[in-house]
Amino acid sequence: MSNTIQAALNTDLPDIIELLETLNLDMEEVHYSEFFVCKDKGELIAAGRVRQHEDGFYELCSLGVLEDYRGAGIGIDIVKALLQKHSLDTVYVVTEIPVYFEKSGFVLSNIKSESLQEKQKRCVEEYACGNPVFMVAKHI
Repeated sequence: MSNTIQAALNTDLPDIIELLETLNLDMEEVHYSEFFVCKDKGELIAAGRVRQHEDGFYELCSLGVLEDYRGAGIGIDIVKALLQKHSLDTVYVVTEIPVYFEKSGFVLSNIKSESLQEKQKRCVEEYACGNPVFMVAKHI
């Protein structure tokens, strides 16, 4: 399978929203320009984004791959593309699968960002997350 990771286009937005709804992922303040996507024969099969919160923290979020395409490294490739694009010193993720993000260099964090703590609360209340944790990736 040779799927290409690329920056999302405005025309991808309906498919991105459908993917986020299907996978029950964060849809707060969705804008296509924040996303990288992967398509198979024109069908959107994966997406992810980095968004900046009002308090200045950057968060990797809304990362998802359709079930039939999991295990091929597409999600990790999207993470790498997003981190390269943004060249930020620090990017956070709120997740209940820390092992997955460790593959991309994220480590556990005890960040006290109000916006990320709100995100953690939303994960539990709106997305039925079990025990979301904070992780951080730092460029060296």
